[in-house]
Amino acid sequence: MEKRIFELTINEFKGGIFVKEAAIVSAVRSPIGRAGGALGKIPPQYYGAEVIKEVIKRINLDPTEIEDVYFGNCFNAGGNIARLSVLQAGLPMEISAVTLDRQCGSGLNAVNLAAQAVMAGMGDVFVAGGTESCSLRPYIMEHMEFFSRTGPVFRKGSQLSTDEIGNPPTRWGSQQKIWRKNIRLAV
Repeated sequence: MEKRIFELTINEFKGGIFVKEAAIVSAVRSPIGRAGGALGKIPPQYYGAEVIKEVIKRINLDPTEIEDVYFGNCFNAGGNIARLSVLQAGLPMEISAVTLDRQCGSGLNAVNLAAQAVMAGMGDVFVAGGTESCSLRPYIMEHMEFFSRTGPVFRKGSQLSTDEIGNPPTRWGSQQKIWRKNIRLAV
């Protein structure tokens, strides 16, 4: 009986099951630059790594407590950006990481998935967010002639762009009255 009372004080009872509550305990963002600007040659995993390191530092977290890392990224090719960020941050190899691509909503989706994982009892500590570099985003090729003298042919207007898909995180932040100027930078 004592165990059940203890669970009721920590968890919320919903529909016959106990659901853990999830909370954001540290929030950090990286600097924002212009495409092709001073930050344009820095790979996105470096931004991700700095944010991860700063989150850990601010709450004095033992990195071995991290269950998983979820990062959103939609523009950059070249592998699992979440995993690359974890390794660049110097975290233990045992920490798994997954990259999500939901275009502009990727970072927010990563945070939601981490919260759902906590609520489902899959773990207690997750790192979630997103990282991008619009300067390093790939171009879409019409076709590639590997041995041609002319090289690749790019589609006109083919650089991946947020113009067509909008900017849901900015709209959501405005609705929730969360402004970029109120979030402390990692670097």
